[in-house]
Amino acid sequence: MKKYTLIIIIILVAIAGYLYATPKEKLKEFGNPITFNLNQTENFEGGLKVTLSEINDSRCKEGVICIWEGELSPLFKVVGGNMGNISKEIRLGTSRTKSETKDGYVFILESATEKS
Repeated sequence: MKKYTLIIIIILVAIAGYLYATPKEKLKEFGNPITFNLNQTENFEGGLKVTLSEINDSRCKEGVICIWEGELSPLFKVVGGNMGNISKEIRLGTSRTKSETKDGYVFILESATEKS
């Protein structure tokens, strides 16, 4: 019986060591700029998850006459934290809507490219 007890203890110690040594996902801190790639999700303190789901490019194309220069406008899907369990959308823009406040969070677009 002691032999089985010792084996169980060794297995439990091995499992605990594995769980302790496995790197945990690092949560992003509020207030620090983050570069997103398309379909990338970042997890923040408090359970907030932000995903870049699309980038709309309405800029005036070369050789076309436009009445407005257009802009890049990324769409973020946000869930968790103060937002609750229902996914919400935040659309920012490089010229018109550079920031938006929603449910106590301030989202600010510093820059954007077609790819990220």
